[in-house]
Amino acid sequence: SVLASRDGRIWLGFAFQGVQILDPANHASQILAADPARPLQALPASQIMVAREADSGDILLGTGHGVYRVHQSAAAQTSRTGRSAQPWQIGRIDLAPRDNVERTTSLLIAHDRLWVGSNRDSLWQLPLAADMPTGSDDKLRASRPALLPQLADQRITSLENADNGNLWVGTQNGLHWVDPQQQRVIRIPVGTATAPGISSANIVSTLTDRQGR
Repeated sequence: SVLASRDGRIWLGFAFQGVQILDPANHASQILAADPARPLQALPASQIMVAREADSGDILLGTGHGVYRVHQSAAAQTSRTGRSAQPWQIGRIDLAPRDNVERTTSLLIAHDRLWVGSNRDSLWQLPLAADMPTGSDDKLRASRPALLPQLADQRITSLENADNGNLWVGTQNGLHWVDPQQQRVIRIPVGTATAPGISSANIVSTLTDRQGR
């Protein structure tokens, strides 16, 4: 996974090797290494599949073993060598009743809610607390949205913001426009020789352009 955060850093998520944070302005980099011996305070030795930045500046990571939050105190200053005066704090988010080490293929932050998708256990939602502690299991109550039966496929591959608080939900069998407030789901059709549509039902990723499309 790749994320450009608002402070100009580039976050590179690897398979089994944690995360590398590049700071182009200071020509520096930092490694957040995976450590399976510390599953609550360090990244797991599994693939980093998706990264999202919260309004607080914290980075949320979807991994092969759950969802993690990476936080740096506002007091932490970066020196010319790229070493921070305070280490990054890493905590796994407790998504009970969801399995905390379930594979997470997609994340989305929308209107103070965190949406969590997986190609194995479908879609979850939970309130996103800006002052959530880190360093151990961050406890928030997750739930399944009532609109799940309207999706053509429960194998979630991508999540993206649409207009007015709505979502784009990609699956292995279709792209869906979702209105969480009204519990509405519209599946975008696959094109045929006589009707326009998307080229394939297997959605790998989604991205919103500058016009919100």
